[in-house]
Amino acid sequence: LMIQLHHQIVSCFKFLMIQLYHQTVSGFKFFHDTIVSSNCIMLDVFEHFTVEEGLRLLEELKRRLKVGGAVLLRMPNASSPLGLQYQFGDLTHKTAYSPGNIRQLAIAAGYKCTECYPHRQGSPMRRFLDPILQRVINRLVMTPLEIWSANFYAILEPEDGTQR
Repeated sequence: LMIQLHHQIVSCFKFLMIQLYHQTVSGFKFFHDTIVSSNCIMLDVFEHFTVEEGLRLLEELKRRLKVGGAVLLRMPNASSPLGLQYQFGDLTHKTAYSPGNIRQLAIAAGYKCTECYPHRQGSPMRRFLDPILQRVINRLVMTPLEIWSANFYAILEPEDGTQR
């Protein structure tokens, strides 16, 4: 019951974030001018926006971050065959991200992507064996992947001093 309730809360939160942001696009004000935050965390939300909407959202968040603040994103890893089931298994996902293109978007929005890292899941044994297996696969394939996990995290920090 608790797990089901958790998924309902997460689904509701995602829906509200998307609805609130789309109201912004329609001309409504999403952020109150006085809202300032040290950090912004978006888990499984960012892929629900188009590239243009994501760019505008990052630009607006940058104005709302305190000095030293950052944006943490978690999204399906489109560069990994393991992430494609998450990206394309949900029809509300509008943009597929990989570590490479999230870095490009970060630059366009005035951020530096300081780190991209895998979202490790599963048992302790699996979390131990996955990196070993991935190193072996990377040596066997012609173009190795930076991150093999189905989802990945990205940390974005503003490049200039435009944040509060």
